[in-house]
Amino acid sequence: MTFIQALLLGILQGATEFLPVSSSAHLVIFPHLLGWPDPGLAFDTLLHLGTLAAVVVYFRRDLWQLIVAAWDSLRRRKIETPQARLAWLLILPTVLIVFGIVLFPAVFSVWISFHDVGLGQLRNVFEAEYVGLDNYRRVIDDFAFKFQGLQNWGAAVTSVVYSFLSTVLTILVGLVAALVLNRRFVARGAARAIFLFPYVAPVVSVAFVWRWLLDPRPSCLLYTSDAADDLLCVDLGGRRIIKKQNTYTLNVHHQLLHPSYI
Repeated sequence: MTFIQALLLGILQGATEFLPVSSSAHLVIFPHLLGWPDPGLAFDTLLHLGTLAAVVVYFRRDLWQLIVAAWDSLRRRKIETPQARLAWLLILPTVLIVFGIVLFPAVFSVWISFHDVGLGQLRNVFEAEYVGLDNYRRVIDDFAFKFQGLQNWGAAVTSVVYSFLSTVLTILVGLVAALVLNRRFVARGAARAIFLFPYVAPVVSVAFVWRWLLDPRPSCLLYTSDAADDLLCVDLGGRRIIKKQNTYTLNVHHQLLHPSYI
């Protein structure tokens, strides 16, 4: 790539970054139409970093005023200036998202571990009985948790091995894939698109599973009989099956492949 080509792509990136279009797509389409070589992922990343740096430099005084106003409001514990209000309005969504997605689930999981929460207390979880470390003792004493030998590693050893191998393999395979896809070869665009498919497929699968679980029609997961020892199952095909408690089976394959889900 020549200096003029890089300069024109930089101007294109800066002009399209603030428009409701994909500036990254322009960096692919524009060289393709003009017959230029693919700039590559590194060049694309540097252009985005340059755009960010340009925005920070241009709005440096405004950003500094917002930072000072937010810090001053923290010290005084009072929001007085418009800059302070704007700063907190910009910060608040990020704080709420981090709290709702990261902090609250983590703290709530720890809280649940010290309480007796079962399927019967899902509607009043916060009224569950405090049991201290009993849940941890049950897990440690459970035979499925302990190491039973090479034929049965147990949940503890399996989790450690799985976490270690999945982390190492993910880094190595991801690095190799990134290096390979950064080279020019036939059908590279199709190969890159295939690598993006795993990001989309789980979302679609989870949506279908939740649709099945929350289906208002009676099913084995949502409908039980009044008798404590019986479970009434009505599959999505309309067949009624009554089985004793703890002895029923659920035909997941039949339900997921029901015509209403296709």
